[in-house]
Amino acid sequence: MIKHHLIKTDFGCRCTICRWQWRSIPTSQCPGVPRFARWSDLPTYLKTLDQLSKVGLKPRDKGDPSACLQPKEGKSPRYWLYDQRQAVPLHKRTSVVGESIQQQRAIAAKARQLWEKGDIYTELHRGVVIEAVPQVLEKFIRFKARAKLRGIPGKFSAADIEANVNLPTHLEAVAQAKRFIDQILDTGIPNNIPARKNLHAYLEKWGGCFIRLDESGAGFYLRVSCEPEEKEEQKQEEISIPTFISMDGEWWEVLGVKPDATQVEVKKAYRRLAGLFHPDINKSEEAHDRTVALNRAYEKYRELVRTVAQKT
Repeated sequence: MIKHHLIKTDFGCRCTICRWQWRSIPTSQCPGVPRFARWSDLPTYLKTLDQLSKVGLKPRDKGDPSACLQPKEGKSPRYWLYDQRQAVPLHKRTSVVGESIQQQRAIAAKARQLWEKGDIYTELHRGVVIEAVPQVLEKFIRFKARAKLRGIPGKFSAADIEANVNLPTHLEAVAQAKRFIDQILDTGIPNNIPARKNLHAYLEKWGGCFIRLDESGAGFYLRVSCEPEEKEEQKQEEISIPTFISMDGEWWEVLGVKPDATQVEVKKAYRRLAGLFHPDINKSEEAHDRTVALNRAYEKYRELVRTVAQKT
């Protein structure tokens, strides 16, 4: 509680901090944040600790509220309120023991290693390469997922997505992206969302928007791409499966590139082949073996790149 900062008004005085008005000089102290008298006056984003906890969130700093509910003068605030948009995910308690704990520790150690080195973790899901990008933060390990979607049913066939919420491990970030990708690939980009009724018209005009997935505010930024139509010959060449690529040679032979290929060329080749041979898409007998060979070759290339970077 602090001292009010008062200014004169036509009806008495008003505090610029708690925004409360009086006919005479108040004797109580200021809560230090905007004050509300009724629940109906609260903006939808202001929540109590219990309300945040029910949706799996908590304030970044419990001692730094955004507002308070204080109906009567001279009384202490009944509830401290926090901005839900600034909240962070609530840590989930677990009672599992043994192997599950060891697995969680291994995932946490891998997440820290990726975060410290700045490496991007990738995972293939339904032919889509999902990237878990480590965020540069001072104290907390966080990952944000992004992906490029192609072959979407409906009006928009291609889109780039990026999560607006950072999660503590790369696997959690990828899992969040998978749910959204499944929704988009199964039903297409919806035309009606809670925040916007005619989404397709909006996307045609602006090319992107934000889609919220749940009440916590988590969601994805969506950017539809207007790619020019390719000729039929180019399309056929793009989707043809290269049978001449080796599965047990050097990394560049497995990826079908030259030994002196750039990082962009190598990454593009890997993504293309990984999509072609993914078991969910390619039902041939060798699809699994080729996918394993591709992952092994690409990991070997990344190790070489890291080694060169450390030497320089």
